[in-house]
Amino acid sequence: YGESRVFFLDPSSTKLRSLPAAWTDQAPLDPFTRLTGGQALLRLSDLRKLVQFLENWDNHFPKPQFE
Repeated sequence: YGESRVFFLDPSSTKLRSLPAAWTDQAPLDPFTRLTGGQALLRLSDLRKLVQFLENWDNHFPKPQFE
């Protein structure tokens, strides 16, 4: 699948099993998380989507004009 995986021997069945490495502490830290120190609420791509959504919202629901 193109993702890093962690392999382990299942003690109950002695079968080789695997999990996505991202589900464990064995995966390298995501660059975004490392740069933000875990403090950012949104990734840049998510922030851009939010801006697009709000711009579309503005187009569908114009601001009221007061006299």
